[in-house]
Amino acid sequence: MRHLRLLRINRGSKALLALSAVIFIYTFATSILQYNLSLFTESLSANYTIFGLIMGLPWIFSLLTDMPTGVLADRFGRKRTMILGLLGLGASGILFYIVSGIFQLFWVLVFFGVFEGFLTVAGMASVIVSSPKGKENQFVGGYLNASALGYFIGPLAAGVIVFWSESRLPFLFFSVICFIAAAFAYLFIRRDGGKEPLVKAVADIFCKDRIYVAELKEFFSVGRLSIFVGFFMLLSGMWSEFIWAMEPVFIQALNFLPLIGGIILSAFVAPFAVLDYPVGRWIDRTQRRFFSMIAGLLAGGRYNAF
Repeated sequence: MRHLRLLRINRGSKALLALSAVIFIYTFATSILQYNLSLFTESLSANYTIFGLIMGLPWIFSLLTDMPTGVLADRFGRKRTMILGLLGLGASGILFYIVSGIFQLFWVLVFFGVFEGFLTVAGMASVIVSSPKGKENQFVGGYLNASALGYFIGPLAAGVIVFWSESRLPFLFFSVICFIAAAFAYLFIRRDGGKEPLVKAVADIFCKDRIYVAELKEFFSVGRLSIFVGFFMLLSGMWSEFIWAMEPVFIQALNFLPLIGGIILSAFVAPFAVLDYPVGRWIDRTQRRFFSMIAGLLAGGRYNAF
């Protein structure tokens, strides 16, 4: 029995390693995209209201697609949903390269936001499913550590690429890396249960599951805790995305090299790359989730005060 238990843990660890590699490759790529997208959008429109709307579009549409994506991953398959997301993201990189105005950029960002949700939601679901009992937070922490590591290294690469290339070439870098991640996912992530055809799975989500109503009811059924967590996730997300959107533009306005901007963004992400995995292990051992959330909020508030 002990040997069988060890075998299950090893299989879970292999799954985590493959999933972490995929999310690392993607976050490395999207760091390059986000850095260049800020500069590219600002060059198309000096109006910061439009700039903010455009930069927020992917996450608005990701918000709309995240809930049905979880059910899609169950019906269509988590692995296939991740690969579909990466292929769509790779295609969006090509579209970014050829757009010529704000209106076209608007629709490309909508396209990007839809497929970004396919990858992130299905990836996290796969991590949770592959986690051994009692080590869920550790596995999620390891996965988020790999994601943060990509965001840590990516801005450094972005600074170099933006400095040495013309304004659209980083979008092609993003596209190629996403296609590489899709190939890696196809080769190394194990096939899971979902087998429905894509069209049937999408139709069932909206016609049978009524997913938005069902998910909202389930979320609010938790009570005040759901409102507390949701509010502070919204707050921290707004803070983080504001920095990612404005920092490259601010660095350019100061006439600093893009590499300096990349170093600053890497320093911003460094604590996540260092702490996510050990925090996950600590929560598994102590089960002090609420204390961890409060400590993180206090630390973040003190950091912002400086």
